[in-house]
Amino acid sequence: MGLGNILRRDEGVGVILLEELKKEESLRRYKVEFIDGGTASHEALYEVQPVDFLIIIDALKDKGSPGSLHIIKPEDLFSEQMVDLHQINLLQALKWMRMEGRLPEVLIFGIEVKNVSWGEGLSSEIGQKLPVIKERIVQEIENVLSKRGEFAALK
Repeated sequence: MGLGNILRRDEGVGVILLEELKKEESLRRYKVEFIDGGTASHEALYEVQPVDFLIIIDALKDKGSPGSLHIIKPEDLFSEQMVDLHQINLLQALKWMRMEGRLPEVLIFGIEVKNVSWGEGLSSEIGQKLPVIKERIVQEIENVLSKRGEFAALK
């Protein structure tokens, strides 16, 4: 699931990366579904059909350099003060899913952003690093799915 608002520059990086991942040949051997959650992280997560593994890609504003990739598990969000640009809705949705007993294994890729002002297109810093970020995400996805030993459902 890619989250973000493409009308707020780097804030749309999750959605843009999702589109790039759809083209990735190596992911086609797995049962993969790609969901553009836009900025409606709460609604999108709550509507996700039951899966055993969920990957979320989103913009993150923490203290790292633009283009840094953070790999986050839900418990990190539950206990730390990371500032995901959709954190409140995302955190609420994950907590509700956990309370209802339907929280799958979740991995969140947070991409440190620079420019979230109104406008289209990624900043040059994020745009230049996009291929490297995509490759790292693909490696992490393949690593997780190969360890599972199955053709897992991926959102």
